[in-house]
Amino acid sequence: MVFKRLKLFHKALIALFVILLPLFIAFLTGYIRNKAHFEENILHDMTGTSDLYEALIHQFIEKTKNRAEDFSSDGHIRAELEKIVNGKKGLSAPLGRYLSRNKLPLDKTISRICVISGSGIVVASTDSRKVGQDVSGEEFFKKGTARRSASESYGEKEPEIAAVSPVYSLRAGKRLGMIANFVRVGEFGAILKDIETRALDIAEGVKPAEKILRQDRNVYIINSRFSVIAASFFSQGVSAEERVETLPVKKCLNDKTEYTGYYKGNAGKEFIGASSCIPELGWTLVVETEKSIALAPAKELLR
Repeated sequence: MVFKRLKLFHKALIALFVILLPLFIAFLTGYIRNKAHFEENILHDMTGTSDLYEALIHQFIEKTKNRAEDFSSDGHIRAELEKIVNGKKGLSAPLGRYLSRNKLPLDKTISRICVISGSGIVVASTDSRKVGQDVSGEEFFKKGTARRSASESYGEKEPEIAAVSPVYSLRAGKRLGMIANFVRVGEFGAILKDIETRALDIAEGVKPAEKILRQDRNVYIINSRFSVIAASFFSQGVSAEERVETLPVKKCLNDKTEYTGYYKGNAGKEFIGASSCIPELGWTLVVETEKSIALAPAKELLR
């Protein structure tokens, strides 16, 4: 037989191969199984982190709408707006001062407050320069004519969120117009940073989990124009106003579906991440990390 004619050295090699092959197959099978389990845990973790940030953002949006609704029920504002709508002159400036003195200090996230007539004209504001402005073509005005809502607004240099609520007359309950509270989008960046620096007011709602306080992750918000409007403290390589058209963003903005998985970033790097859609504002929240960094512990198993 051929095997008998082989030298002892070659026989030893074959025997070693026969012994090691099952071990190698077992190791490789275990590695593949462990790597798949590891990747599954990463994806699950990304989704959970994204959901947490999303909950906090929705909570903030609800708070801004609640504040607008609260202001719209103010008896003095309702009475003065009714007088203005009925043609009484000289009330815009006093009502603006009332808003500045009694309403604006109640919420530090609000940059300005406007009282708007049913035809879309700003009749009073904490910013007197806005009085007389026609906002009837703005999305926030169209959405807020019948119910409280929140919308993007691009009337200023920095994008804003307009939280609006209808204002009704005291006696007849007739809709007179609306009140609009404007919040700079930078406030949403503060939310992301507060989570990671542990400065979030726990009384506001969800307590951040220990596992999301990671310096190897990018967390950022993309608006309906595919631009970055807010990023977390630890986000690297993500700049304000940068245009991002990655797969998770396109899924949210074009298909209204969330995504968890692998994809390529703007610079061609591979990422693993998860997105959360915020349809009321047309936003996408993305939590991601570079694939090479995320899978580095799994690669260590091969060494």
